Amino acid sequence: MRAPPAALGVLLASAALLIACAWATEEEDEDAILGSLKECSEKVNPSEDDLTEVSKGDLKSDNAKTVISCWFMGAGVMREKMFQKDRAVTFLRALTPGDPKNDNVALMKKLADKCDGSVNTLSMADKSDVEAAVIIYNCLVKEGRAMRLSLEEGNGPSNATSS
Repeated sequence: MRAPPAALGVLLASAALLIACAWATEEEDEDAILGSLKECSEKVNPSEDDLTEVSKGDLKSDNAKTVISCWFMGAGVMREKMFQKDRAVTFLRALTPGDPKNDNVALMKKLADKCDGSVNTLSMADKSDVEAAVIIYNCLVKEGRAMRLSLEEGNGPSNATSS
């Protein structure tokens, strides 16, 4: 049975509204994440060396580790020492230079799935928030490198390939 034209129009309008709301929510989530990152950076006050460690994927200083912990908790990437894969994708999208709505969202989801599977099977009860955040961060860096997904270089198709 075919839908009457008026009902079809309402259905299409509703679908368009849902898509627009979803897009607005993603934008708002990304803005909120960037706001929480700024707040954490002001609170922790990382040095240029700390930020270089973070961007290169090699955390050495306690301050760089504290920054990651604050960022992950503020952005919802980590809650109660557990990795939140959906929030991680939004976090990665927010941090990606250029247009984060491109081809690599599928790779970001794959990356989040891999870390969800490996990190959330670990017992984090005896870990501090900072230690748990570093474990999550190390997984994202390791698996991201394996996929050649780099936030430092941008997220175009030429910078990320599926493995």
